[in-house]
Amino acid sequence: MRKNRGYPNEYDASGYPYREGLRNPPPFDGEPYTSYGMPPVPGKRAGRGMIRLAVFLTAVSAALILSQSVLFRLKTVYVIGNKNVSAEHIAALSGIERGDSILSVSEDKVRDSMEADHWVVLSHLIKKYPDEIYLFVNEREIVASMQYLGIEYTLDIDGMVLEEYSDMNFSGSVPTVTGFSVSNAAVGEYLSVRSRQQMVAYTSIVSELTIQRYSGHIDSINVSDPDNLTMLTTDGITVQLGNSSYMRAKIGAMRADIAYLQQLGKTSGVLDVTVPEDGKFRQE
Repeated sequence: MRKNRGYPNEYDASGYPYREGLRNPPPFDGEPYTSYGMPPVPGKRAGRGMIRLAVFLTAVSAALILSQSVLFRLKTVYVIGNKNVSAEHIAALSGIERGDSILSVSEDKVRDSMEADHWVVLSHLIKKYPDEIYLFVNEREIVASMQYLGIEYTLDIDGMVLEEYSDMNFSGSVPTVTGFSVSNAAVGEYLSVRSRQQMVAYTSIVSELTIQRYSGHIDSINVSDPDNLTMLTTDGITVQLGNSSYMRAKIGAMRADIAYLQQLGKTSGVLDVTVPEDGKFRQE
């Protein structure tokens, strides 16, 4: 039998656990303890975050309005790359003016505005904050001429029609292009031809002649057959190029072969550089 060691009874007469000696006895109605000494957790204020967001957006809007109306106002436009067209004309052509907001200047809009003068092409622009814009431009150059319906036209490297001479008196020393299947020619527009391959061949030839600085040695270019392109040098030598592929190598081979033929005193004949590394010449 277990001995009574003098411990108090676990329950008193009321049915509650024995409370004698407890510092904080439970309430008499049986309710659980509350968090003693801890303040109640306040409820989340959902509206406070929305107010802060509204204040932030208002501040950003005010800053943008201030920058548009006071800051970043254009003072200076610099033109880079022009040779023959004045910087003042190009700046006016761009459509941007002193006092404009530099933030609102669009490169695409400036490029569209400058299309009013087909001699000038906008390459790109740079904004230098707070008040400067740099316009980088290219000027179109005459690299060839052609005749169509009794009118002489000058062309740039991309086939843009730059000028027209109804009296056929263009005095420039550039190659004359023949063989184009022209459907329309108008100043300030790209030459319209029925054969895209002819325009590809033209661009390929004149670009390489320009890069290798050999245009002055060529009298004419025939693009009637894109697979059998030919040129006539100012010395009277016909050059056969084949198609428009490997044009850089073909023009380079032609230059070297022509220089050798000049040393030999050859002033007429046919030079075939269809295979650049194996040029062939035949006397006529």
